[in-house]
Amino acid sequence: MEQYDRVQKPYFHETLGLRMIDPHGSDIAGRSFPNHQLKSTSWDTLYYRLRANFDSFSSKYCEVPAENPDHGAATYMDGCTVTNVHEEHNSLRILYRDIAGTDKEIEGDLLIASDGPNSQVRRILQPNVEREYVGYIGWRGTVPEAEISIESRKILRNSSLLYPIENSCALS
Repeated sequence: MEQYDRVQKPYFHETLGLRMIDPHGSDIAGRSFPNHQLKSTSWDTLYYRLRANFDSFSSKYCEVPAENPDHGAATYMDGCTVTNVHEEHNSLRILYRDIAGTDKEIEGDLLIASDGPNSQVRRILQPNVEREYVGYIGWRGTVPEAEISIESRKILRNSSLLYPIENSCALS
């Protein structure tokens, strides 16, 4: 991000500390980060920041920065299914099926396949790698700050909060 983010405005919240609380809101443990070593963001904020830089996609999360011709051209293709990948000389030939079901191909220097936990691209490039359950599930969610009580906002201000629950935990 330091090298390629042309928006150049914060996309994260600098956290001054991490607090662990019990069910009554009392501190159990904590750690401070005086030099803002912990930065947190939401997936949406990061995703739309990358899209703004990558393919000039406009969203409510940030303004689209000026293009940099030194960064080359980029294509974002949603809804496609990669069917094969071949390395040829110094580039990649990607065979894919578009959203209409038509088989096509494209050549490029870099393929970023964000196709989830059942990744077709991983199966193509690493056929011997098996997906395994790691023992936990991560759930994400956001709540508008205005919908949080003033008391909760004071507790969360400049700090990440870890709340252990039986066989689980919540991180704010």
